[in-house]
Amino acid sequence: MTEAYARAVFAGHCPPSSEEIVDQHTEGRLSRQKLLTRIPLTNRATGRSAMCED
Repeated sequence: MTEAYARAVFAGHCPPSSEEIVDQHTEGRLSRQKLLTRIPLTNRATGRSAMCED
């Protein structure tokens, strides 16, 4: 998700949110996205990566 897309999603809420709220939500979403893309996803039960090949 790009910053522009995230901002458009949050700005499109009804009733409209303030620019400050849109900024906060956008920053939060981008921060969570960074966490998800930097840490390999693993299955806690098996400890295997979700991207591993069998």
